[in-house]
Formats: sequence, structure tokens, C-alpha cells
Amino acid sequence: MKSPSFPCYVNNLLGSGRVASMSNAEFGAYWLLLCRAWNEDDCGLPDDDDILAAWSRCYGDWPKHKAKILRCFRAENGRLYNDKLLSCRADQKSYREMCSQAGKIGNARRWGGNRPPIAPRSRPDHNPIGVTSL
Repeated sequence: MKSPSFPCYVNNLLGSGRVASMSNAEFGAYWLLLCRAWNEDDCGLPDDDDILAAWSRCYGDWPKHKAKILRCFRAENGRLYNDKLLSCRADQKSYREMCSQAGKIGNARRWGGNRPPIAPRSRPDHNPIGVTSL
């Protein structure tokens, strides 16, 4: 499960020489691309100028801003990744798994681990239970 939010480490962001050298337009485009990457399953972006121009809202100005923005990403197998964003995703996943394990241990201690679930799991169509799919 992807988190709907990611942390912004302000000191890292403001202290980055790469980010400090960006214009307002470049910084805005960079931030939009980080947000887009976060919503991707692999936390990456397609290495495609037309898509990046649209997603960054630079459109025709993309060639002018591209170099500064893409210094903050690395290319791998036709995708672009920001290492700090990948680290945040991994940290959140690890934290969620740790909390889940702690909850399971607490449940087992309280209920002996033999209690059936209170409610069935939701359906794979992501509709809440009790609401019919269309």
C-alpha cells in the first residue's frame, strides 16, 4: 500500500546545492515530478521528455529547464528515480510492517491469537463491504 503523503525534509531540500540553483519555475517543476513519482508503484518516472514536460507543467520550456531538474534524478531501465524519495518510501514501508507486526503480537497477547476477525476483509474490487459493485 502506498502512503498518500511523503515527508519533506526541509533542511535537506533547502541545503541542496542542486535545488538552490533552480529558478522558481524549475523548483516547482521538480516538486511536481517528486509528487508524481511518489504516486507511481516503483516511485519513479518515465524517461520521456513529452511526459515529463506535461507532468512538470513546463511544456514548451522543458528543454530549457530539463538539465537542472534531472540532476536530482538517476536514470535506470527507462525510468528516473530520486534516491531520497526511494529512501522515504522504503522507510515508510518498513515502519508500516513494524507497526503491523506489533499489532499482531499485541492481538495475540490479548486474545490468545485464536479469535476470528471482527469483520471480513474488503473485496479485491476496493469497494467497501455492503456496497455492491456496479
